Amino acid sequence: MEIEGIAYNYLIKSFDDLIYNGLDSSNDRLLRGVQSFDISTFSHLEGIESILSVMFALIVDGKIEAEDLERRLKDDKEYYEKTGTLEKMEERLTRKKSGEIPFFFIRNACSGLRNVVKNLFLLQEHGYIEIIGKDIENSFLKLTSIWEKFIEDTIKRGYEADIYGSSISRMIASGILQKGFRLIYPIASALMVAENFKGEMKLEDFKKLFEDSELEYRHFTNVIERDQKKPKDIKLIHHLGEKKIIFNTASIYAMKQWVNLAEELKLEEEREL
Repeated sequence: MEIEGIAYNYLIKSFDDLIYNGLDSSNDRLLRGVQSFDISTFSHLEGIESILSVMFALIVDGKIEAEDLERRLKDDKEYYEKTGTLEKMEERLTRKKSGEIPFFFIRNACSGLRNVVKNLFLLQEHGYIEIIGKDIENSFLKLTSIWEKFIEDTIKRGYEADIYGSSISRMIASGILQKGFRLIYPIASALMVAENFKGEMKLEDFKKLFEDSELEYRHFTNVIERDQKKPKDIKLIHHLGEKKIIFNTASIYAMKQWVNLAEELKLEEEREL
């Protein structure tokens, strides 16, 4: 399969770098566009998305709780000193502010998933998390520094951590495992076409792209339905009419950046031959 002359396998291979670079450079527009791709029903991502989304939600909640905990320690310092719990509470505050989570929290939250430890090391290898400690059972886990701005924005704007964390985590899992792209392909194709028409496309033409990809009609309707339930800034479709749609500008921007990265990867591999 080709999208504007770029072999589809280069898009697949470059997707993980696209997201990592977006987080590392705090490119909010790119990340919102990437999150808008998360509207398929593909779920076989081996638990990686669950681990990341759980970590993200716990860290966001922890940083919010840290503000209240810091105030309590300041106002009631004498009480905590008298009860001998000041040191423990200060340590708890430090960990919440730094976003450190005990391994057993994640293990318990992800009970029932296979390969949790293996996936944690895989996420560390790709630069998304850090494992603190040599013994995994007694270790602490945290998201790496590339997440800082993304976490700050989530807290500042009052976003629901579960929704935003799930969308980006799911896309990261796709990138790392290089799975689930069959359902992203018609979306990518549509964005490339719509870019030349101010983001507009006939609804019938969008549906045909799913047919051309040999996907059942239900996949098309699922995409439309799921997208309408997403928060406005991470929707794929900005406007849904009876006969035409207008795509989110962030989605088109992310697609252009993705194609550029795929082209760079293709040229790099050709030079090495």
